[in-house]
Amino acid sequence: MNGQFTPIRLGPNGEIYAKLPAPSNPDVLRWQRMNSDGLSNRDRFMGGTPGKDSGVGLQVQDRMRLEGSLRGDGANRQVLGQDGQWHPINQTDMGHIEAAVDYWNKTGRYYGPRAPEVRSFMNDPKNYVLEPSGINRSNGASMGKTYLPPATEAEKNTFFNINDID
Repeated sequence: MNGQFTPIRLGPNGEIYAKLPAPSNPDVLRWQRMNSDGLSNRDRFMGGTPGKDSGVGLQVQDRMRLEGSLRGDGANRQVLGQDGQWHPINQTDMGHIEAAVDYWNKTGRYYGPRAPEVRSFMNDPKNYVLEPSGINRSNGASMGKTYLPPATEAEKNTFFNINDID
C-alpha cells in the first residue's frame, strides 16, 4: 500500500482484520480477515477475481450485451442493475453468480487452495455478472459465511469416494 498505514482491528475472538483493496476492485478498501501469511482466506484459497476488462471480464460483457443488460461502448458502457436502473461500468464489480465462499465450502476445499479446479471456477465467465458495486459488496458482507479450511485427506477420500485398497 505504498508505505501507507493499513488500518487493522481485532475481531470478537482475537482474529485480525485489515482494511485492504477488494479483490474485484482495487480502488475500494474493505475489511478482510487476515491469516499469518498476510492474506485473507478468500485470496489464499481462491485467488483473485478477474477484472471486468480482462479476457474473462470481456466475455462476461459480451454475454451481458447479448442478454440486453449491457449497453454503450468504452467509458460510456452501462450495466442494468437488479434495481432496473442503468449504472456506469466504472461503478460495477464482477459479481459471482455462485458465491466464491459457497463454491469453496462445498467443492473447492477438496481440491485445495488455488488448485487448477478452483482457479477454473474463478476464471469461468459463466460464473460472473457485472453488478453495481454497492449491491455486490452488500451481498458479500451480508452472507455472514466464512471459508472452511482445506479438506483433510479423510474428507477428500470421502468426497471423491476413494476407498482404501489393501
